[in-house]
Amino acid sequence: TYKVTYEYESGEAGRELPEEVKALTPADEPGKADGTKVTPTAPAKTTVETEEGTWTFAGYDADEKTIAGADAKFIGTWNFTPKTGTVNVEYVTEDGEELEAKTVVKKDAPVGEPYTTEQKTFEGYSFKEMKAGSAPATGKVTEGEQTVTYVYSKNATYKVTYEYESGEAGREL
Repeated sequence: TYKVTYEYESGEAGRELPEEVKALTPADEPGKADGTKVTPTAPAKTTVETEEGTWTFAGYDADEKTIAGADAKFIGTWNFTPKTGTVNVEYVTEDGEELEAKTVVKKDAPVGEPYTTEQKTFEGYSFKEMKAGSAPATGKVTEGEQTVTYVYSKNATYKVTYEYESGEAGREL
């Protein structure tokens, strides 16, 4: 008699399957007679969430195999979809007025990907501070949305003027 064996592989070159996926590999099925048609056992779960993203079972290399004087092996493929995030950049005044429309630095970037934002120059304004609770100007993409907010203050310049007037009513200087 022969047996049916299973192996899982990553559908993405260079990315190893996590242990959570490997643990779903079906056990060997011994006791198969020569000439028997066999179908693969489906995994207990077809999606696995990890810290980096989601693994989805894409299927086996065949829907059916025939035992032909040797063990039959089914190879299952799992595809990976990374978790993504977006980094928004805002340039605002101290009053919260936008100096420029919101800019998306990374759209649907993989979580953990590094990013760097740009501190811009606006005529009449100078950079003051990062807004409290703002994402850092340089960092790594997190899941969901994060916003980097640069706060600017107006470069106000004033002039001083002088004027003399008579201290006596009706008498001009």
